[in-house]
Amino acid sequence: MRKKEKFLGYIIRLFAVIIWGIQPIYIKYTAINTVSMDYRIFFIAVGGLLISLISLLFFWKQKSHWNFKLKLNTLFFMIVITQLLFIYFFNISLRYTSSTNLIIFNNFAPLLALLVALVLWRKEIPYFKDRSHILAIIFVFFMGVMGSSLLFYNDIIYGQNGSIKGNILALLVMSIDVVLVISQIRYVKYLHDHQSIFLTLYIYLFIFMIMIPIVLINVSLFYTLTHEQIYYAIGAGVLSGIGQILNYEAFRRMDGFIAFLMFNIAILITFVIEAYWLKEIQVTLFLVVGGCFIISASIFAEVINTQCEKEALEK
Repeated sequence: MRKKEKFLGYIIRLFAVIIWGIQPIYIKYTAINTVSMDYRIFFIAVGGLLISLISLLFFWKQKSHWNFKLKLNTLFFMIVITQLLFIYFFNISLRYTSSTNLIIFNNFAPLLALLVALVLWRKEIPYFKDRSHILAIIFVFFMGVMGSSLLFYNDIIYGQNGSIKGNILALLVMSIDVVLVISQIRYVKYLHDHQSIFLTLYIYLFIFMIMIPIVLINVSLFYTLTHEQIYYAIGAGVLSGIGQILNYEAFRRMDGFIAFLMFNIAILITFVIEAYWLKEIQVTLFLVVGGCFIISASIFAEVINTQCEKEALEK
């Protein structure tokens, strides 16, 4: 039963990663990128609420009893705050850097999360109980650092105006994502079946309520928005909401930190679309090598975890 749940977790996480690979392309190259940041976040929250409500209606007949009461603890409010910050800086960084760079930098987040876990929850994670495993994780972390350095160097040589600023913002997005996902991983232990939908609903509802007074200050801007801009902004929220629900369902079924590491697959989607379909970025040796370093670091971390789990079963 445990193996089936874990396998299902991998499948769910794979679908979530596909969404995260498409999302930066969607935001950077559609009408949402012309919407002011306050209204953009507002309509993303609307989209997140919309998909949460649709998901509840879809599953409503399948559940005889719904437990909509969630634990409103520090982790919950950390998720709300970091989700809001993540949406803001994720969107603003795409004004200056490419979708590929943003996703590559975000691939470094799982490794940083592992280092945080190493300090705070070492005894709870099997691959941190052996010194050789710890050294291996630190090695892949520095591999990721080297990859990030190559990306900065690439933009110094080949980047457009604002690329370095975009990369710095992308690193900030990565840092926020580390806090967000660690909070999610720690919080999912309080969730029961389908409560991930309620959690997503409450989070976007909180963000929606926070944004109401902000958009009302600039209410005149609303009348300058086209239907296309509004629809695409809501669509971004729908994508985000689906991704978040899938994340929680995956984290409930498998090791959250390893689920986070699967994010390296997203860059393959983003890079292929942006470089070869849209032809919006220049493919250089530094970009490819830097990306390979970061992705390889995530893959090696997954290999280390698999080996640790195998050793634990053999004992």
